[in-house]
Amino acid sequence: MKLRSHLSMLLVASSTSFSAHGAFEPVDFNLDGQIDGYSDVQAGVIWHVNAGASGLRTFPSAQSWVDGLVVGENSSWRLPTVFELESLYQTLVSNYPSVTTGPFQNVQLARYWSTTPADAIQGWNETLDMRNGLRYEHPTSTSLNMHAWAVQSVPEPESLLLMLGGLSLFSFITRKRSEA
Repeated sequence: MKLRSHLSMLLVASSTSFSAHGAFEPVDFNLDGQIDGYSDVQAGVIWHVNAGASGLRTFPSAQSWVDGLVVGENSSWRLPTVFELESLYQTLVSNYPSVTTGPFQNVQLARYWSTTPADAIQGWNETLDMRNGLRYEHPTSTSLNMHAWAVQSVPEPESLLLMLGGLSLFSFITRKRSEA
């Protein structure tokens, strides 16, 4: 099953070079016909299809939620950087009438956590407001609740091909040993 997840990521990684700049490509991690995320070609990441899946959370709770998120057999989710959120916001407002009318489900016109530390204050992180695309700084250790949007990096096609080649060789050797 993990091989299917890696194959779908290989298809995303290899197709991004043929996509229009800033376009979103649908991703189906478990090959069940349901879109699980969208590849953001400009930022080189895959965004979870449901922007509101986390609900409102403190920063530590958002980190725990994304660390435990599994889609299909894919568990390599993380919180985005503020730069990734900005790229997403700009792509949405450039290509759709509003950030809530793009391909994603449950986009909240509210602030989303990022992993980018604030410049001036230790223990604070930058957030991005999906109403206006502005950055804000908030403490990460308080009971302040915001939304979290899961993202993951798109592996380079060369890395996936190397990994798939190794898996194929391992599978071939294992099969030959069991036949002997």
